[in-house]
Amino acid sequence: MEPSSQDNLSVKRNDGKIPIVETLRGIATLSVLFHHWTICVPGFIQNAFMLAFCNRLNIGVYIFFGISGFIMPYALHRGGYRLRHIGQFVLKRIIRLDPPYIASIAFCVIIAYVATLHPLYTGVPFRLNPLNLLLHLGYLCPFFGQPWVQGGVYWTLGIEFQFYLILALAYPLLINQKQWISLITVILFTALCAFDGNRYRFNFITSYAPFFSMGMVTFLFRIGRLHIRTYLLLLLLLSSLAGIKFEWHQMAGGLAASLLIAFYQGARAPLVFFGTISYSIYLFHAPIAIKTVNYLMRYSWAVKFNWAIVLLGACFCVLVAWLAYLVLEKPSKAFSQKIKYGRKAGPAIDLVAQKLGESMAKPT
Repeated sequence: MEPSSQDNLSVKRNDGKIPIVETLRGIATLSVLFHHWTICVPGFIQNAFMLAFCNRLNIGVYIFFGISGFIMPYALHRGGYRLRHIGQFVLKRIIRLDPPYIASIAFCVIIAYVATLHPLYTGVPFRLNPLNLLLHLGYLCPFFGQPWVQGGVYWTLGIEFQFYLILALAYPLLINQKQWISLITVILFTALCAFDGNRYRFNFITSYAPFFSMGMVTFLFRIGRLHIRTYLLLLLLLSSLAGIKFEWHQMAGGLAASLLIAFYQGARAPLVFFGTISYSIYLFHAPIAIKTVNYLMRYSWAVKFNWAIVLLGACFCVLVAWLAYLVLEKPSKAFSQKIKYGRKAGPAIDLVAQKLGESMAKPT
């Protein structure tokens, strides 16, 4: 369905981005950044209160899930997506996400090898597993009993990609003119949480379905498909369901993200900057933090100056992410945006996407 004149998504930039979404991405990525810098090595942060606080900074992951539940159907709505465009959609996602993702995997492998060259290194010997690296391309590692390369964040990318695929198939039902069909679609998706998503070590979407559903009902509300009372009731039910399976702060992260997207239309410039480069920060920060803190913990002064190390390390991660954004992510994003749903003529990449979409849409 094409975006209609009834849509309530009027407060956005010319590029279609909604400022509060970029602000929330900034908050989420900073929380994850400081979470990993402070908890990556036991004993680095010794104050019990601060350690408990830093442990709860994983709230950023659940904010990201809520954002994706909203922004992905919004992007499909704005682009005029139809089920026959599923090939274009998958290709757009691969072009948009994979170049920085692959670069970050290579980065993890390189610093893992470099770390073994230090004379004080006491970890396991460096081994390169081609099968393991190949399985990263489809976010398939845990399904084949393979670990992620060091980084600690790739499991969430697998969850997100599963959502993209489910949404690409279910979107026509989500956006159906009949409200009851939209609601049943959300309910059925949410019902996935009845299954154990941790069977594959945090790599199946089922447990996290309520967070994505919060974003989806927020999308329906923002385009005028849900009355405010219906929306708030659904949000209450979804957050209660999330609260059953997750800690209160994780549930609160998804709920707060949805409410802010629904009712707040402002933005904060510094946070928008971090939101813009959030994907690159997310990809590159964890291996830097793990290797740096592991190395510095050999020295007695590291704990004494732990917060200075965290702040300087976080700044370095932002610098690396900014460079990665300029070199990798920004060109990938621009390239993916050249693929338009339903375009009949245009650049070669669009023609390839169109043919792929047609072949995937054919009945078998």
